[in-house]
Amino acid sequence: MPGLSNNLLKGARLMLIGERQLARELLVSSLKQAGAGTTIHGPAHEMLQRLAEFKPQMIFCEYDMEPLNGCSCVQHMRKHKVETPVVMLVHKGDAAAVTRSKAAGADQVIQIPFTVADVLATVRRIVSPDPTPKRRELYFGD
Repeated sequence: MPGLSNNLLKGARLMLIGERQLARELLVSSLKQAGAGTTIHGPAHEMLQRLAEFKPQMIFCEYDMEPLNGCSCVQHMRKHKVETPVVMLVHKGDAAAVTRSKAAGADQVIQIPFTVADVLATVRRIVSPDPTPKRRELYFGD
């Protein structure tokens, strides 16, 4: 793909919390294109137990999981002072899931199904945020 940087995640340690194999495979492939290093994946309880030892630099988490859903995972991490950026994977068109994910503490949301470009754009927003705040103008009177 033209214009994709294979150094965007240059060697980063990533964690994928989820159960869907197809989504995981596409996500891992996309992240490798961005230069990701070590990527571990598995169900919520297992990954939450491995947070301290693995120290991921970015976490991808499925919204719909059982018995512990994505929002519960993110809330658990934030409660335990895990400040690692979290990207929640939600089904396209589920506005309520997007809202709940953000409220739980997710930094970004990717809608399923997603493309490699979607993943890379989301990662880019996290690792290279726009340093200049948007200018807002206020007008008073006529």
